[in-house]
Amino acid sequence: MNKLGNKFGLLTLLCLSALHSSNVLGIDKPAISKSQAVQKAQQAVPGKVLKVEQSKHSYRIKMLQHNGRVKSVNIDKKSGSVSKK
Repeated sequence: MNKLGNKFGLLTLLCLSALHSSNVLGIDKPAISKSQAVQKAQQAVPGKVLKVEQSKHSYRIKMLQHNGRVKSVNIDKKSGSVSKK
C-alpha cells in the first residue's frame, strides 16, 4: 500500500504541475509587472509615485506632479496601455 500511495502522490504532483504550467487553472500572470507599470506611469506623468494599487485587470498609480497636482494613471496588466485621469 505504501508504494501505491507514493505513486499516487507522485502522479498527483505531476498532474498539478502540468496544469499550473499550462495555465489550465486560470491563474493569469500579468504581462506587465508592477515595476514596469510604475515606469510607464512615470513616462506618462513625470513626478513622484505616491501609491500603487492593483486590481484584477490593471494597476492604478497615483503620481504627484512637479506642479503639486495629483494625477492617477491606469495601466492595463495585459496590454500595458496607459490612461490618465
